[in-house]
Amino acid sequence: MGNTSPSTVTTLIRVMLMKGETYRVEPHQRGLRVRAGQAWVTLNGCDFVLKRGDEIAVESKHDFAVVSALGRTPVVIEMLSETPRHSTVEPWPAVTAF
Repeated sequence: MGNTSPSTVTTLIRVMLMKGETYRVEPHQRGLRVRAGQAWVTLNGCDFVLKRGDEIAVESKHDFAVVSALGRTPVVIEMLSETPRHSTVEPWPAVTAF
């Protein structure tokens, strides 16, 4: 693996989500970066809150990630062609309904 920096990672798509909208991450998309606002990401049974500048790997063999805007402000996300070298967020335990 070579060095990956933000300047060499290709942005596959940029998406703006308004309150109540969701985005399903496609399998070929490997990373996600928040450009503006805050995002709620659910992946592999964990929930993540990302703010501007945060990056996370979204690759999954068994599930797919779902992204939504957190709060009233739209969120702008970039889907990346490569997995970020270091995630900038920690997972929150997902809430399970019984």
